[in-house]
Amino acid sequence: MKIVYRMDRVSSEAQSAIDRASQAAFPYPLQRQSFVLGLWAGAIGWCLFGSLLAGFSLAVLVWAAGALWRRDEPPILAFCVAYQWFFVVTGFYFRLVTDRYPGLPVTGDLETAVLLSLVGFLALAGGIRAGLYLVRHRFFFVQQSLHVRPVDYDVRRLFWTVACLYTVNWIVEVDPMEIRFDAAQVIYRVLEFRTIFLFLLFVVILQKRKGYQYGAAAMLYVLAPRFASVMSNFKELFFLACVALLGEWRPWSESDLDKARSARIPLIAVGSGVALLVMGLVWEGGVKPVWRPAMRVGAVQGSVVDKVAAFAGTLHEAVPALEMGAAFEALASRMSSGIGYFSHVVERVPEHLPYENGRLTLRALQLTLTPRFLFPDKPNLGADSWLIREYAGLYVAGEENETSVGLGYMAEFYIDYGVPGILVLTFLYGCAVGLVYATILLFSPSHSFFCGAVTAILLQHFASYEGEIAKLLGGLLQACIIFSILSYVTGRLWHGQLLLSRVGRDSRAPGISAGAETLGARSVTS
Repeated sequence: MKIVYRMDRVSSEAQSAIDRASQAAFPYPLQRQSFVLGLWAGAIGWCLFGSLLAGFSLAVLVWAAGALWRRDEPPILAFCVAYQWFFVVTGFYFRLVTDRYPGLPVTGDLETAVLLSLVGFLALAGGIRAGLYLVRHRFFFVQQSLHVRPVDYDVRRLFWTVACLYTVNWIVEVDPMEIRFDAAQVIYRVLEFRTIFLFLLFVVILQKRKGYQYGAAAMLYVLAPRFASVMSNFKELFFLACVALLGEWRPWSESDLDKARSARIPLIAVGSGVALLVMGLVWEGGVKPVWRPAMRVGAVQGSVVDKVAAFAGTLHEAVPALEMGAAFEALASRMSSGIGYFSHVVERVPEHLPYENGRLTLRALQLTLTPRFLFPDKPNLGADSWLIREYAGLYVAGEENETSVGLGYMAEFYIDYGVPGILVLTFLYGCAVGLVYATILLFSPSHSFFCGAVTAILLQHFASYEGEIAKLLGGLLQACIIFSILSYVTGRLWHGQLLLSRVGRDSRAPGISAGAETLGARSVTS
């Protein structure tokens, strides 16, 4: 009995030590400020646009970003929610300014669709926080055990690692879906693992404030082969660089150096955002209408280098003929289509079509829990256009046109259970995202490696507002498993090879190890 009592006492003391340390280093340093700023942003938006919904949308953006911006970690959670937010409000703001909706002649109950999505973002942020809270103590132990070991990755080694890993893209067009066996998605996830090292290169350069030529060279080397694709999958690289930059913004720090840098970074981020907007306009308004048809009919042939050269020629011809007004509307139409279709769903369900009572959610869970390599007869998800045709009552292009038009996971939740479905199911989806976030840390050889891994996973799978929940949830879980395995098996090797010196080469092996327990012992004895 005495032994049991002593163990309970030690456990209680350890728990108290964890709670005190957690309060001293609250992981969400912008939460309080964001609440006040959100109220101000909402009031300004209300006055500027004369719309209470417009003001609420700005408040939600600030609140969600502040609730998810974590201390000493890349703001990938806040970035992904903010990126989804733009897909929800772009068409709404476009109609407020121009009295018409981009890309759709008629919309349904747009205000309700926008409002439900904004409330869904708050539920999503709450779910992510809840998922991380469920594992907060283990997460805190492992995080601190990684933080106490110095990590100094070498810029030059990171650059050559990135160059070697991405050289294959210059030799062949990597398209795993063309491979005739049921491991295409696994290959996609393995290839995405390379993104960790590119992100680490950007982060280390920004932290050391030197080696920018390596970052620029790596960006060009990785970016150029992507222009040989019919898809606009080059934008993710710029998002990756933006997340790395925003990760260096620490307005809560008392350091004079951090304060000086935090004053400059927002200006750089705004400039980067404008540059991304211009690139989006050029792609949607000038290049895409010419490039995609040429690629699909086989007018562009040859090696990757030949296609990159052809893309450069198309770009050279498209830019002078670009009409900014038409390009802006094309970009707005692309970003606002999902919420426009959702507005028709709100109008039709349940008045004309009954709620599905969980059929879409159950389908997503069944498909997620039956991986194709174990269940080769698993049906192909195909294009998402059938959801719009069936529930929005609109005919859109589908598989017969080799395309897919997305409706959005919140619309699916609404189709299943209405407003409660959006609140509850989006919250649970956020919990899943938070648990994936925490799981990656347990298998990472360093805190920096963990930051690169969660950024690579979430940027690819969580940033999509228009994605079908079956694909989003399945892709997120699959990426979590594969990244965890690769980090556990190869993480310590990569970590040791990329270190600038031998300091930190004896860091703990990937996975849960004695590092966390040692920290716990120190907390108990302090």
